[in-house]
Amino acid sequence: MNTELKERSAAVYYLSDKDTPLLTLAELAELIEAFTIHLECNKDVLIRTGRYRINFHRSWWLHTSLTNLYYTKMPLAIDPVPLEM
Repeated sequence: MNTELKERSAAVYYLSDKDTPLLTLAELAELIEAFTIHLECNKDVLIRTGRYRINFHRSWWLHTSLTNLYYTKMPLAIDPVPLEM
């Protein structure tokens, strides 16, 4: 498979994922601003434990892709995050 076809195949796979948001630039900018505020509010616990305290419900994609850091302590259990949006 040539490189261009591989790249297109990867793009189709990524864009057809139900969790990939398709947003306008204005919507994305507003969402990223809200996400930045969310991270700032959770900064202390993220730095201390590597895990968020409050879910970012406005975008499951941002939440799962960018919220968790590496754990600084092994968690005893991880509560499942509800999939409701």
